[in-house]
Amino acid sequence: EKSATSHLKKGAVVILEVQTGKILAMVSRPTFSQTDVASVLNKEDSPLLNRTLSAYSLGSVFKLVSAASALEYGVSPDTSYNCTGSIDVDGQAFHCFEGEKHGAENMQQAIANSCNTYFVKLMQGVPQANFYNMAKSLGFGSSYEIAPGIENSAGTLPALNSLKIPRALANFSFGQGELTVTPLQAAALVNTIANGGVYLQPYLYEGIVDENLHFTEKAQTKTGVRVMSEKTASLLKSFMKASIDSGTSRKGKPKYGTAGAKTATAQTGKYIDGKELNECWFVGFYPYENPKFVIAVFSEGGEGGGQTCGPVFQEIAD
Repeated sequence: EKSATSHLKKGAVVILEVQTGKILAMVSRPTFSQTDVASVLNKEDSPLLNRTLSAYSLGSVFKLVSAASALEYGVSPDTSYNCTGSIDVDGQAFHCFEGEKHGAENMQQAIANSCNTYFVKLMQGVPQANFYNMAKSLGFGSSYEIAPGIENSAGTLPALNSLKIPRALANFSFGQGELTVTPLQAAALVNTIANGGVYLQPYLYEGIVDENLHFTEKAQTKTGVRVMSEKTASLLKSFMKASIDSGTSRKGKPKYGTAGAKTATAQTGKYIDGKELNECWFVGFYPYENPKFVIAVFSEGGEGGGQTCGPVFQEIAD
């Protein structure tokens, strides 16, 4: 039987150490042989593109940012909304994935079910600057070096002014529209939640050593920044556990121990043979109690975050 990770034909995996933000693993697919780079130079799937540091549509994983900014603004997690599968914003209908009707939900259920309309409605009641600043403080829209000469793409964070447009705000509420994010940035978001609300900029580089492996130069240690309260982070963790126990993240549930996760299936507006290309995500932390690792799985194409990326998360966690 082929492993789940071997099914990830075109995408990326990033693994972070929760308490430090250290990058433990970064894998980009498709791969290539370093002894034969010439043969892949013109390949359609761009094996030389490092997808871990490239920006893509994030979709519903961004609902964690929406929920964080709402909770920090003082919105109750018990806030209820009745999802009919669609919500009208300024004459445009915004739908849940495949038009699903979720019915009455609180915030935990909306994360577990990945309900778009709940978050479109929720973010109409949170000041746009609060929402925008939460995204910015979590590293979205910023590039940084993870090692000398290796930089994470900034991705695209819409301008604060654009959120005055109701449809743009609606799209931003569930991670669609102009927003693009790298797998490393998505991992850093979940790392903040797993780390009790403290954002750590991920890094790869520890320093330079001599032939005896003694440091001759050490990288500057990055200090964490608290971007949300421990209470907010704890609520988000429990929402992500609900997602993996009974929601859209079930296909990534580890066989050993518990975890928390969020899926996304982002529409791209790009079509191949008449079928829209989805960008699929599954980003979570493991184990649930005292998390040690954040695992972000991204697939360029695929059926959905749970279906395509969930089994990869499960295999790595186990």
